[in-house]
Amino acid sequence: MAEFDPEKFEDKYEHYFTELQRAYKTAFETMNDAYDSELVHAIDQQILSESEPFYEGDGQFR
Repeated sequence: MAEFDPEKFEDKYEHYFTELQRAYKTAFETMNDAYDSELVHAIDQQILSESEPFYEGDGQFR
């Protein structure tokens, strides 16, 4: 994983897109293997796809 740069986080999709995409795919596949696919799909559509991390500074995210 690339070293985290707080200055680039606001443009995270430009600077970290490949890594974010890979992490999302891995998380989705792990959840899909462990739980009912309809449940995972519902969570994905209602919660995960709407979540947006924000960097608060000092290593903290919200």
